[in-house]
Amino acid sequence: MSNGRNTADASAFRMENLRSILERVQNPEELDDHPWAESLLVWDEARRDPALARLRPGERLLMVVGKLFRQMMPGLPPRRGLRLDTRWGEFGILAARYFAPLRFGTSFPPTLRDSWREIDRSILLFAFGNADGAVPEDQKMRYRLVGDEPEVAASSTLSDWHKKGLQRLANLLRDREAHLRRLESGMAGIGKPAKATADRWPLLPVSKRIVSTLLAGILLLLLLFAGIKTYRIY
Repeated sequence: MSNGRNTADASAFRMENLRSILERVQNPEELDDHPWAESLLVWDEARRDPALARLRPGERLLMVVGKLFRQMMPGLPPRRGLRLDTRWGEFGILAARYFAPLRFGTSFPPTLRDSWREIDRSILLFAFGNADGAVPEDQKMRYRLVGDEPEVAASSTLSDWHKKGLQRLANLLRDREAHLRRLESGMAGIGKPAKATADRWPLLPVSKRIVSTLLAGILLLLLLFAGIKTYRIY
């Protein structure tokens, strides 16, 4: 990733741009030059996870978007009632269509109707890390969203879940980017180096910087102690 100023303004994190990115999830090399690949949110996540820093830009962008997507998952299992839980519907349709294939290697459903059939399995993957025998049956029942439905939901419902899910995720990404930009501006205002002027990308992990500082302090104390002893001798 380059050291220049990132080109993705927070206002650019719109649903249409996100849709365009996710349509290329099977061809990440097409995203290597995408402005979002130079965004602060991608840089920040890769700084925390060195494995991300080693990926090519387009793949790194997709993995970061997928990582932040998990924050959309509701905190409680799907509600039971006459109508399906729309929040879980929005999460489930995106999980089945894009993020379960990206994260867990499941097949990419070609349509939203095909995605419907993968929603319950995709939810289990994100909730428990797998969707097979390791998940107790009672938990599978608790997190079942569409399995009891007699038929696939109407196309209008699927489209609505998909659109609103994309909008929520785009808003989440936009807010994260704006937050990081405010932090960067504050750091630059008090004389600390901003991301764009860093010597290399990503920065050293916090633990390594702390160790380096401690070693420098110890060396300084040793030099000071040696100087005092020399002064006393002479």
